[in-house]
Amino acid sequence: MDKSREGKLNNQEVVYFLALILLLFVRIIKLSGYSSYIGGRANKLAMLGVLGLIMLKELIDMEFQWRDIILMGLAGFLSMLVFKDLSLYSVPAVMILFAGRNIPFEKTAKVAIVTTLSLLLIIAISGRLGIIENYYFGEYTERARGALGFLYPLYAACLFTNVVTLIVYIKKRSVSYLWIIALALINVYIWRVTDSRLSFWHTTAFLALILIHKVTGEHLTVIKGFVKKAFIILIPIFIVMAIISIYFAKNYNEYVVWMFNLDEALEGRLGLAHKAMYRFGVSMFGDVIPWVGFGLGAEGNKSGKEYMYVDNMYIQVLIQYGIVFFVAALAIVTYVMYLSYRRRDYYLMLILSFIAVHSLIDDLMLRVWYNTFWIMLFVVMYQGLSEKAPETSLEKDRKRSPEGILT
Repeated sequence: MDKSREGKLNNQEVVYFLALILLLFVRIIKLSGYSSYIGGRANKLAMLGVLGLIMLKELIDMEFQWRDIILMGLAGFLSMLVFKDLSLYSVPAVMILFAGRNIPFEKTAKVAIVTTLSLLLIIAISGRLGIIENYYFGEYTERARGALGFLYPLYAACLFTNVVTLIVYIKKRSVSYLWIIALALINVYIWRVTDSRLSFWHTTAFLALILIHKVTGEHLTVIKGFVKKAFIILIPIFIVMAIISIYFAKNYNEYVVWMFNLDEALEGRLGLAHKAMYRFGVSMFGDVIPWVGFGLGAEGNKSGKEYMYVDNMYIQVLIQYGIVFFVAALAIVTYVMYLSYRRRDYYLMLILSFIAVHSLIDDLMLRVWYNTFWIMLFVVMYQGLSEKAPETSLEKDRKRSPEGILT
């Protein structure tokens, strides 16, 4: 490949990134104090625009192979399963994963990083300056939480965690110490304002990982054999977390002391998952569930209804989208974990494993604007369906470093 063109975008990439930016822009703005500026009609037009751009991207230089057809069928199948709730973003969110299958993920990650960080900065400053409402939650309790211009404290923290994780994945130990310090300081600031503890520790763990990798460098080669054996146990981690979630949601009993104490430590999440599972039930294809959380509406108003929200991503997906989608999603992520192990992409395995555990008490990881790595699922499957798939720069680096994690 001509190195002078390696960093340039082709027509398909330009159109795809326009679709991705539009999706991220609308969905992140809808999470903020600017939400009221994007009404139902504008939101619908934007999502139709995302689908139109995806269609245009596929028509440009259209050369469908059997692997494209397989993944298009998979994306179509998943879209049918999530479309029943009539949400405006569910189908575009699934199709953006499919459309990104043949786009270098390094480029996708950079677009997501710039877009998300820019919106985070604009929204936070707008809230600080009073351009939009800067909401606070629990002002008169022990856990007062700011929202940095968003409609709920968790939103900014989770978006920033996604940004840091993307940076760690594409840069690895080439990230400068200055960047690590800057990201760590921003992470602490967001935590102090929003008190979003899970996202804080998730981000801190990956910054610590990259710092250790940067300091130790090639000395990590001594763990070559151990790494390969250790990472194989991570392949079924999503299945394990799903089984744990279902067990507690089904069998939770407040009269069992250790379960009650665990539920207290998790701020009532076990009890809510149990209650939701028996109130709404589980079916093959799910149902439209009227979740009621603490987040504010577009006008900054609180819901007057009884709180009923499940933070566990596995239980929420199982109840809302049904057994068929649940099993299909678990099969996909487990297959990608297996392919990542074969490709020695241990960083991706670590990132997905953190997401698997994080999702036990945070459902936000389900949405692609909070977790761009869902796009990587289709990238890995696309490459796995053909031995002749083009190598990315990350794969070339891994070949130069046989331990994979050292790249």
